[in-house]
Amino acid sequence: MASLKVIKGPVVGQIVELREPRMILGRHATSQIVLDHQSVSRHHAQILREHGQYRVEDLRSLNGTHVNHELIPGPRELRDGDLLRICDFVFEFQAGPLTRRMRPRDVGSRSADGEPRGLSSFSNESIDLTESGRSKIARSESGRLSAKPAGRQTIPETSDELSAGVGGEDGSSSIISTLDAATGHGIRINVRPEVKLKSILEIASALGGMLDIEDVLPAVLRALFRIFPQAEYGFFLLRNDDEAEGSPAWDHNPAERLAIRATWSRMGDQQEFVPVSMTIINKALETGQAILSADASEDGRFQRSESLASMKIRSVMCVPLMRSNAQTLGVIQLSTLDLMQPFGDEDLELLVSVSKPVTLALENAAMHEAVVRQRELDRELQFAAQVQLGFLPSSKPTLRGWRFADFYEAARKVGGDYFDYIPQPLKSGCDELAVAIADVAGKGVPAALLMARLYAATRYRVIAEANWPDVMRALNGEMSAGGLGHRFVTMLMVIIRPESGTGKVVNAGHLLPLIRRKSGEVELLGLKASGMPLGLAPLETIYNELEFQLKPGEMIVIYTDGVTEAMNAEEEMFGRDRIVAMLKEQEWKAEEFVATLVERIETFADDRSQRDDLCIVAMQYAPEMTDTGV
Repeated sequence: MASLKVIKGPVVGQIVELREPRMILGRHATSQIVLDHQSVSRHHAQILREHGQYRVEDLRSLNGTHVNHELIPGPRELRDGDLLRICDFVFEFQAGPLTRRMRPRDVGSRSADGEPRGLSSFSNESIDLTESGRSKIARSESGRLSAKPAGRQTIPETSDELSAGVGGEDGSSSIISTLDAATGHGIRINVRPEVKLKSILEIASALGGMLDIEDVLPAVLRALFRIFPQAEYGFFLLRNDDEAEGSPAWDHNPAERLAIRATWSRMGDQQEFVPVSMTIINKALETGQAILSADASEDGRFQRSESLASMKIRSVMCVPLMRSNAQTLGVIQLSTLDLMQPFGDEDLELLVSVSKPVTLALENAAMHEAVVRQRELDRELQFAAQVQLGFLPSSKPTLRGWRFADFYEAARKVGGDYFDYIPQPLKSGCDELAVAIADVAGKGVPAALLMARLYAATRYRVIAEANWPDVMRALNGEMSAGGLGHRFVTMLMVIIRPESGTGKVVNAGHLLPLIRRKSGEVELLGLKASGMPLGLAPLETIYNELEFQLKPGEMIVIYTDGVTEAMNAEEEMFGRDRIVAMLKEQEWKAEEFVATLVERIETFADDRSQRDDLCIVAMQYAPEMTDTGV
């Protein structure tokens, strides 16, 4: 496992292991490696591991990322001994195994001697699963025992119902014992305690190291058949993952919300058919009690159960699996057809006793499954975030007489904001540059997918259409015909000409651009020329084109609503007025303005997680420059 060694920072010599495939370094608490300093961007850089190789990539930070004293313009492979510098922090990349292991410490607070710490590492331990650990039982043991692989066979609806009376018509009942499965009240500790302990230990041993529910269930059934030699059939019914106890569907009929997850039979050639009586299961679920029936087929309480009669079930034990909060996870049932070897009170007590560690094992397996699913989802989102960053410009344009600055940050791992620099030499006989910015309604993965579609469509339409209003009209047609439901896109395109301060604006419902004049005044551009958002406007909508003129030093600023809607602890929005006031303070350079605006937003929000993406682009007419530079 590779690592970073702190060469310069609050805790010199500390080793930080690069445990995850993607490690983000930044000031924000959601970063895997937190660098607590104002000069560090919230999400400053990332280290990616692919096929055993590591590379570092700057995440459009304000102050850049350096490797071996060189500013990296894009992804850079890391080699053993490389020096990685982020502002005032310097690390040595160590590609080989650690000579000594140090637990990553949180040094974002204070050390033992009271000195402030600036680096903290957060990592999650991973659990390896091999295919051999997921093997299913496929053959019988000594020709007698066989297991049906754990599956998700849904229990069909049954007409079995429990008679309302306590007994049958003759008042008879073969239920010889019940126990409270939630509390175990009624279990006699002094009756065969060595058997109970041995059985619990056997179950615990069978479950040792198992974290996959498809492995846990057959292992439990195999152990139970060794504990209860008279058992001929056994099965687990567990609650469906998409049903929560207490929901209307669950309360209506809990048994209908269960599915067979594993079965076991001593009849090697009949394991496909395991008798399941919904009558007994419903009784156990309704009362929360474990049920022992000496001769269920003759029980007056179950006379109306056709399944019991047809299956000739004799002795049955049915135990609900109860969580600590009294919720029902499912049931386990053992049955026998031989009335000469019925289950007894002690057998029921034993099954209830072993159901506790079984329930705990199932809960642990379910939690592990959820963790694995979440890890897979996180990896997919991390990859999606990398792909989305690839859609954004990797560098600023080189256009004679103009200076550019930009900033982008998603509120979640992926976002719906978009901006792009699109050169277009065909429409006016000169090398025009289109600067596009857009905001997709919504956040997260759906917005990111629509953003990717908008990126491709915009690049195509800029080339294909005759003029800029037609570009916006064609994009509106694509968004409207795309079956996006209630989603829409606000979009703005600023078209600028090289070596002049002239340009055009086409607006589809986006926030108005701000122009900072030489006099210090700030203008809103195109209030009456703005059209409807893409996806909401009728297909025949005509978008307007507005001309503007900048003098040397004047600047036009465009942004998304994540800037104006950034909130502080008092739920107060940052607002447009603060941007206007900041523009009036002085004659800014584009890069200084964007960096300062981002700092003020973060100070205003006090580093609280924001609900919307941030995107800012500033374009300044600077004819004294030969190119933009950084």
